[in-house]
Amino acid sequence: MKPDHSTHDKARSKDPEALLESLFSEARVREKPPAEVEDAIRAEVRQAWQQAVGRQRRKRLFAIGAAASVLLAIGFLASGQRPADGPAFPVQVERVIGSAFADTPDGSAGARSQTIAAGLELVPGSVVRTTAGALLALRWASDTRMRLDESTELIVTSTHSVRLRTGAVYVESGAAAAGAEPLIIETAHGRVEPVGTRYMTRVTANATIVSVRAGAVRFGSPVDAGTEPALARSSQRLTATGAAAPRIEPVATWGPDWSWAERLSPVFDADGRSLAALFDWVAAETGRTVRYASPQARRAAADNLLHGSIDLEPLRALQVAAASSGLQTHIDEGELRVDVSPR
Repeated sequence: MKPDHSTHDKARSKDPEALLESLFSEARVREKPPAEVEDAIRAEVRQAWQQAVGRQRRKRLFAIGAAASVLLAIGFLASGQRPADGPAFPVQVERVIGSAFADTPDGSAGARSQTIAAGLELVPGSVVRTTAGALLALRWASDTRMRLDESTELIVTSTHSVRLRTGAVYVESGAAAAGAEPLIIETAHGRVEPVGTRYMTRVTANATIVSVRAGAVRFGSPVDAGTEPALARSSQRLTATGAAAPRIEPVATWGPDWSWAERLSPVFDADGRSLAALFDWVAAETGRTVRYASPQARRAAADNLLHGSIDLEPLRALQVAAASSGLQTHIDEGELRVDVSPR
């Protein structure tokens, strides 16, 4: 029997109403919600569709999938079994190393515990845990990505916030997040709000520690609720204990403290891209700066095109790609140095 492609054909249509019709046809709800609720949801889906058009296929399909989840939320809206902020856009699991678990709302007063696998969608109210040695990568519909270190526990409190109970997370704001609500991290010691950034937040028994690799973060402490939030910028670390104003000091954006997050770096799509683009990616993923020793080295990196994709940790990918390029690379603390290989 041939598969039915009609729904997918509608999803690829340039007509948003056709997209909405196909998505509603798959959303199997028990009871029709009030008209104003349905209209509001339709508006959100239409916006997601408009944002999806013109993007590369992978991002477009994720946006459409997120829109379908908005429609599935109608069942919760109609029955009153909706989490606090509603699963308007889910959080999606991109990658798992080791064992991680989630307690997700089951539509009643309870929760369902399950092993986390790639592709799982997490709604508000989900409790996420990584075990010793395990790592986890999450992605929001805004394209913000979060990586969880081992022995980390957090709660997805809404579609744009989490509460970090213990452990560490690395966050990278996506380009699509511009103009959207930032992903907020609440801890026992205060509130972390990014300003277009890459940063790591670690919660211990006594402190919240925020290390900023790029951009900046604001930190609001419950102790100083009436004052302006503290601001930590690139290459700065903020430490808050809740007993006093946060302390800000310099921090390296590379090194052992960050290495766990590098293990969860996304696959580098190298096909048709230059070696220079790979160098830039490695630098961004490891918190370093690219330095070319000469104009010749810069030119060679730009002219050398790659093929396929590289599913390796950044520094290993650097070694493999540069091996036959006629260039040599060297890591010197916070710099990735590139030079022409001696003949």
